Amino acid sequence: MLENIIENKFTVRPKPLEGESLTGYFMRLAKNNYLSLDEFFYIVKSDYKKSSRQLHITDTLPEKVMNIELLKKILKCCSSDIEKMSFTNVFYLFFNDKEEALSNYRSVMPEMIEKEKRKFCSYCLEETGTYKLVWQLKDIQVCDIHQIKLQSKCPSCSNEQPYVSLELANYSCHFCHSPLTTPSIDTTYSDIALINDQLQKYQDWNFLMTSDITLSFENIPGLHKEKQLAISFIYLFTGKENTFDMKTIPKTERSYIRGLLRFLNNGGSRLKVTLRRLFRLIEHSKTSMREFSEMRVPESFIKSLKLTPYKKEVGPCLCSWCKSNKSDKSIKELTNIEGNNSYKFVQVSYSKISVCLDCFTRHGYNDQNKWVSIKMGKNTIGVNVELAEKILYLFKAGLLFTQVKGNVNVSRFSCYYAVAYLVNQGAIPLQYYMQKDVIKPKELVECFKKLVSSYGEKRQKAKELFNWTAKEYYYFLTTKEVQTFLLMESYRIKKLSRIGSSSNWRKKVSRELKKQVQAETKITIKGVANALGCSLKGLQTNNLRGMIVAAREQQKQLYIKSFTDKTKKNVKKYLDGKLDLLEEISSVKEIYICVEKNENWVRRNIPELHNWIVNKKREVNIIIKKRSQINYKRAIEEAVDFHIANGIEPTFERVLNHIGFNMGILQKRPIIRDMIMEARTKLGTIQKQR
Repeated sequence: MLENIIENKFTVRPKPLEGESLTGYFMRLAKNNYLSLDEFFYIVKSDYKKSSRQLHITDTLPEKVMNIELLKKILKCCSSDIEKMSFTNVFYLFFNDKEEALSNYRSVMPEMIEKEKRKFCSYCLEETGTYKLVWQLKDIQVCDIHQIKLQSKCPSCSNEQPYVSLELANYSCHFCHSPLTTPSIDTTYSDIALINDQLQKYQDWNFLMTSDITLSFENIPGLHKEKQLAISFIYLFTGKENTFDMKTIPKTERSYIRGLLRFLNNGGSRLKVTLRRLFRLIEHSKTSMREFSEMRVPESFIKSLKLTPYKKEVGPCLCSWCKSNKSDKSIKELTNIEGNNSYKFVQVSYSKISVCLDCFTRHGYNDQNKWVSIKMGKNTIGVNVELAEKILYLFKAGLLFTQVKGNVNVSRFSCYYAVAYLVNQGAIPLQYYMQKDVIKPKELVECFKKLVSSYGEKRQKAKELFNWTAKEYYYFLTTKEVQTFLLMESYRIKKLSRIGSSSNWRKKVSRELKKQVQAETKITIKGVANALGCSLKGLQTNNLRGMIVAAREQQKQLYIKSFTDKTKKNVKKYLDGKLDLLEEISSVKEIYICVEKNENWVRRNIPELHNWIVNKKREVNIIIKKRSQINYKRAIEEAVDFHIANGIEPTFERVLNHIGFNMGILQKRPIIRDMIMEARTKLGTIQKQR
C-alpha cells in the first residue's frame, strides 16, 4: 500500500544535477510532482515539524533524520547517490562506522553550515538551476565558476531566502516572487588573493566529499579514526618535526593540544579535532586537504607522544546507606547494552561507568578524572539518589510520609519511587511507606518481564495485569532482583519481544484500521495508538506509521469520492428547484447552502468539485434567462393586445403594471423595452388591418 502511494505521489523523478544539495533536489522533486514541501517532508521524515531549523541536517547527514530505505524507494536510486548530495562522506572520515557518526554528529562540523538561509549564484541558477551543496558552507563566499559573491538575499526586496521553499525551485524570491537569476550590482570581486583562497577551499571540500580517504597507520593497527586524525593534526601543528615537544607549541594553543593528548591517552577529555580547526591549520600551514590525507606521521613522532594505554580501575561505592559503602566488592562495570542503553546523564560525560549491585547507584570518572557518584537524568534506570538523600534526611528529622511529600517538591510517584527504594535498602521501615504488609509474588521477575515486553506506561500496565497499586508497583520495582534484571537483562528481553511481536502488531493495527474504517472514524496515528493502548513511539519502533498513513490516505480518497457524489446529487436537486421557479442564482454561495462543507474547504480539498458547481450555476442561469424571456414576451403580447382591444394606448407604464412590474425593470432588463415596442408594432399593425 505504501508503494502505491509512492508511485502515485512521485510520478516525476528528475535527475540530480552536478554538485546539487539534497534539499535543493527535494525542492525540484516536490515542485515537479505538485506537492507542497510540508507534504513531501511529512512522507520522508517521521518527525517532521513546520520549521526549517533542522532541515540543514538533511544536507549534512541525512541518515540521522530520514528513513534512507524509504528515500531510496521514492527516488529509485542507491545509497551512494543520496550520499553524493550530502556531507555523509565527510562524517565517515572521522568515525569507524555509521552508528558512531550518527551519535557524534555535532562534534564534526559545529557552526560550519548556514542553517536558516539559502545561498545561491544568480548566473548558475540561470544556466543550470543548481543550488550547490558546498555553497551552504559558511567559509564558501564565492562561486567557483563565475567568481562572484554568493547571494542569500533577493536582489529586489532584499529579504533573506529561507533554507527551503517551493518558490526557490522556480528560482524566484520566497517573499516577492521576483526572479533570483538577476545578480545584484555589488557581487563582483576584484581581490585575486581572496578568489584564489576560495578556489583552494573548493578543492579541499570537493576532495573530502568525493574521495575515499584513509588515515590508517601501519605501526598502530586498529587505532580509532578520531585518534588517527588527532595524531596527524598534532604532527602538522608542530611543523612536521620528528619528535613531539610541547615547547614548540604556542602558549595560546597548549591547552587545546593537552586536551587532545588526554583524549589520545583515554583520559576522559571531550576535546576532539573538528573540521573548522583542521581547515584553519591547513590554511595556516599552506597545504591542502589532499596533502594532509597523504601525509604519513613518522614512528618516532608517535612514540614521543607516549600513547600508553591508561587503564582505570573501578572505585568503591560512595552511597552512605549501602552495606558495601567504601568497598568495590559489589561494583560492576556496565556495557553499552546493559541497563537498556539509558545512560543519559546531566551535562557531564563519564568514563568507566559502573553500578553497585547492592544499592544500584551509578559511579564513574568525570572530566577531572575523579571517581564520583553520577547525577542521573529522567530516562536513566534507577532511583534519583539526590531525592532519596533528601527524603532520608527528612525522615530522620521526624517528618511523616505525608509531610515529606509536601517538602520535596516532586510528583507523588517520584516520591513513592524514592521512599520504596529506601525501604528495600533497609534505611526506612516498611510501615513508614505502607500501613499493611506486602505480599510479594513468587515469580516477581517474570511479572516484570511481561511489563518490559509490553508498550505503554509500566505502572498502568502493572495495574491492568496484576492489580498492583502504585505503592506496591514501586516497592516491587526497587527490590534487588528486579533492579538486577532491569540492568542486566531487560534490554535483551525488550529487543526479543519487539522482534517477535512485530508481525503481531501489524495484525493488531490492521484489525484496528478495518474497525475504524467500518465505524467511519477518522484515522489518525494518535487515535490508533490510543485504541491499541500503546505509545506513538511503540508504533514507530515497529515501523507501523507508514501503514497507518497509507490507510488514512485511502480513507481520505474514499471520503472525497462519497462526498463528491452526495454533493452533486444535492446540488442538482437544488438547481432543479431554481429552474422550476425561474429564479436566477446570483452567486455560488447560494448553492453552498445545500453542501455539507463550506466553499473554502471544497476549493482547497476538491477543486474539481468546486469548478463543477460553478459551471452548473452558469448553465442553469442561461436556461433560466431563456425561459424567462419566453414567458415575458408572451405576457407582454397579451397585455398590449388587451389595451388595444379596449381602445387604450399600450404605454410602457400600463403594460408593465398589467404584468406586475414597475418602470424600474426597464433599467435592469433593457430587453423588456424591446419586447414591448416589438409587441406594440406587431399588434398595432394587425389591428389596423382588421
